Amino acid sequence: MGCSRYVPIGTTAGGNPDGANTVRGPGLPRRTSTALGPPNGTEAERFMIAYILRRIVFMVPTFFIVLTAVFFLLNIAPGDSLNAMFADVSPNEADKDRVRHELGLDQPMHVRYATWLGKMFQGDFGRSFVRGQSVLSIIEEKIPISIRLGVLSLMVAWIIAIPIGVISAVRADTGVDYVVRGAAILMLAVPNFWVAVLVVVVPAFLWGIPLRQTYIPFNVDPISNITFFFIPAIVLGVQLTGATLRMTRAMMLEVLRSDYIRTARAKGLQNRVVIYRHALKNALIPVVTILGAQSALLVGGTVIIEQVFGVPGVGSLMYTSAIAKDFPVVQAVVVILSIFLLFTNLLVDLTYAWLDPRIKYH
Repeated sequence: MGCSRYVPIGTTAGGNPDGANTVRGPGLPRRTSTALGPPNGTEAERFMIAYILRRIVFMVPTFFIVLTAVFFLLNIAPGDSLNAMFADVSPNEADKDRVRHELGLDQPMHVRYATWLGKMFQGDFGRSFVRGQSVLSIIEEKIPISIRLGVLSLMVAWIIAIPIGVISAVRADTGVDYVVRGAAILMLAVPNFWVAVLVVVVPAFLWGIPLRQTYIPFNVDPISNITFFFIPAIVLGVQLTGATLRMTRAMMLEVLRSDYIRTARAKGLQNRVVIYRHALKNALIPVVTILGAQSALLVGGTVIIEQVFGVPGVGSLMYTSAIAKDFPVVQAVVVILSIFLLFTNLLVDLTYAWLDPRIKYH
């Protein structure tokens, strides 16, 4: 999505009778600049609140579709979820039937779905089949670890991608630009799990340096905790850099060719001021969309990286629970991640207005 073309006050764009220039992409807030000027503060706040409420209403059916899909897909999967509970013993069928009745697994699927849904809306996600603990307490322990890894990975991606993407756009079609574009394509092409395995195996095999460490909680040893996340955050961040860098470069090129940028340069503004004060904020709107999606997925979408580096986060929890058919844990993780993803997308959309004041919410 690019920047809308500037229309001088008092002119009409696209045949609008009120003299307003309106550009609206699919699923994005309306962008307007009108001869009557922007709405006052009270009106803008009312539009914003109405937009947020409308988005939340639209989230409800999406949320229920996710809930229904994850419940029925897990429950129709082949295998017996009680096998993990009795992994260390050899129970008879009577014991299995008793436990199955206590857990409600002998009831029809639609009854179990209604019961699970009712308890979930009361904040009760049940107990883990394998660990015997409250599902919510298990997830509360794991989520901060995944969030820490995700935040560090995004910091790596932002620090590398945005400045280099700007430089590549400013020096388009030069040797620097060709090198940056090639590196970005390489980052996108190489799977992060393959890089993670190489990072762990090669130093250990060639130099005897084990880069996989044991997780130590932050309250026990803060320094060891931070260094534990250093390498997996770089591996994740480098892959995220590829898409972010290419988007930053493409949008900066589009913005730098706009009329208002040429006007700013014609007025004698320094190139640095033109780039970082006038061009970058408009170019960052699609980049923020990518970063928002990445931040949501990083909380639970790092299953392989967490397994390779031994990070005891939500990704590892979901993997081990799915293998053990610990359905209450998997269902709860998917529900929490879905909520996080939906509200992250809403936050990203609200960020557009800060980056581009011409965007109004109607």
